[in-house]
Amino acid sequence: MKTVALMGCGNLGRIIAKGVADGLAGRYLLTAVYDVDPDAADVLAAECRCESCHSLEGLLAGRPDYVVEATAPQALMSAAVPVLEAGSDLLVLSIGAFADPAFLDQVRLNAEQRGRKIYI
Repeated sequence: MKTVALMGCGNLGRIIAKGVADGLAGRYLLTAVYDVDPDAADVLAAECRCESCHSLEGLLAGRPDYVVEATAPQALMSAAVPVLEAGSDLLVLSIGAFADPAFLDQVRLNAEQRGRKIYI
């Protein structure tokens, strides 16, 4: 079973987390959630029976197969490369960040060098 971690515990993140936790996404296990608001992560983690992380590093320490990003473009810009470097594939919802060609090139090159995938 592949593992999934979630960045962003707002409305969209909650829908995604609950869907994965309830098996609606297929054979995936939600292992952890992270938000810049620790209380939001704690509440969602309790609801979905997974780990609450209070840092990106903590989220990546669990070595998830996939990290789903449900944050804001600015957050994606600071998290994309660390996610790929940690060995996770990245599912991106804040695609507006890729309007920056330099960022897009940096992330694409990083993924290629590590054999990781970015899903949009």
